[in-house]
Amino acid sequence: MLRRHRTIGIDLAIRGDHVAQIFDDGRPAGRPIRFRHDPASLDSLVARLRDGLVEGDRMQAVMEPTGMSWFPVALPRDKQDENAASIKMGIGVCRVGGGRRA
Repeated sequence: MLRRHRTIGIDLAIRGDHVAQIFDDGRPAGRPIRFRHDPASLDSLVARLRDGLVEGDRMQAVMEPTGMSWFPVALPRDKQDENAASIKMGIGVCRVGGGRRA
């Protein structure tokens, strides 16, 4: 079975909307997705990022750390919080440009 590799490029903003772009097997898929840090917006983002994937497909998000704005996207709000974006996405998160990898 051929598995898909989905990469999500995330442009984090200090003010205003963040923007995510999905790349399936290296090709842009769909239009950019605007989102904010509030729970409803993150839930909507997660649903769109997972849309069309099946078990075994790989997903990775790549973002440049812009201040601390990457925290709500990449890390659980609470270690017990199963609704955190990174847990719900089921993906590895890679910070670029900051020297430290999560």
